[in-house]
Amino acid sequence: MSSAAVTRRPSTGLERPSADSEASARLPARSADVLRSVVDAYLVSGEPVGSATVAENAAGEMSAATARVVLSGLADRGLVSQPHSSAGRVPTEGGLRVYVDQLVRPRAPSPRAREEVDQALRSAGSESGPVVRAAARHLASACGLTALGQPPRMDAARVHALRLVSLPPNSVLAMLVFVDGSVRHRTFVRTGDDADWQRVQNLFDRELAGHTLAAIRARLEGDVMRDSGLDAKTRALAVQTLPSGEISEDAVIIEGRNHILEHGPQLETLGDVLRTLDDKRRLLEFLDGLGGGEGTRVLLGKDSAQHGLPSCSVVAAPYSVDGQPGGTLALVGPLRVEYARVMSLVSYTADAISGILRTARGSA
Repeated sequence: MSSAAVTRRPSTGLERPSADSEASARLPARSADVLRSVVDAYLVSGEPVGSATVAENAAGEMSAATARVVLSGLADRGLVSQPHSSAGRVPTEGGLRVYVDQLVRPRAPSPRAREEVDQALRSAGSESGPVVRAAARHLASACGLTALGQPPRMDAARVHALRLVSLPPNSVLAMLVFVDGSVRHRTFVRTGDDADWQRVQNLFDRELAGHTLAAIRARLEGDVMRDSGLDAKTRALAVQTLPSGEISEDAVIIEGRNHILEHGPQLETLGDVLRTLDDKRRLLEFLDGLGGGEGTRVLLGKDSAQHGLPSCSVVAAPYSVDGQPGGTLALVGPLRVEYARVMSLVSYTADAISGILRTARGSA
């Protein structure tokens, strides 16, 4: 499995300020080099970065005096700040944003890192839920951050078959088998006779299998089958076999929650972050919003605060199922994370999920 290139989408307002803001305007080469040097050093140490360090790490030859002049210009643009007069500089949220948008140099995961991802996913089998959980667990462990995983929405899953089992004394077990191999079942009080349920079985076998759950629900509840002459009783019984539309506990997977606690001193409002992680509905809406396009997305500070994750960074990438949007993987942590490594690893893992689920689909 080849390493995936990391791409970043144009501004959407969710990720970064408008393109005409001064902070996000493209920097001159020397200023960009100095800002990259400051951020790279700060992400490693967490300490203010002095002009001597900047000059030493700059791509071209640069004196400490020149570095100080450039740093002063970056401060005027709000990209770096000075905690106190005798300290070096630290990147501001705006500086980190410019770094992520323009300057970061994502590096492909090492062969060992790629193999660790592939092995973690292979060991989970081919069902989408366990695969996404394995991916989130591995990312949380490998990066020391809290991972969010969004399994494919059930409504977007394609149904392979329906199995109906009569249970004594008066119940029915309906098992929906999906193309990816996952199974959902419901048990309910039996109404109707054997002939009624045989019509339901025939309906799935002949007309509904192969469609998404959303499409099946729409057909059963819409006018198409009503106009086709299918009786109301058969349609009502068929609807009973479908899973409810409520958000389930596994709609959002959270792994490595303890890492947020470890990073607590870097987060100004840890309580708000923990409350958001407990709100599955809010997290699901958040991940839905992140999964609307291609490539890796990064939210910082104020952007993530809009979604209940203040003072956090969020690195997210979508994966696909059968060529269609499947879900989103995301890592949540403090603003000081190793963006180059994290962005590449999240991107590679999302692509690896797409590959595994595509293979499962092809062999179904």
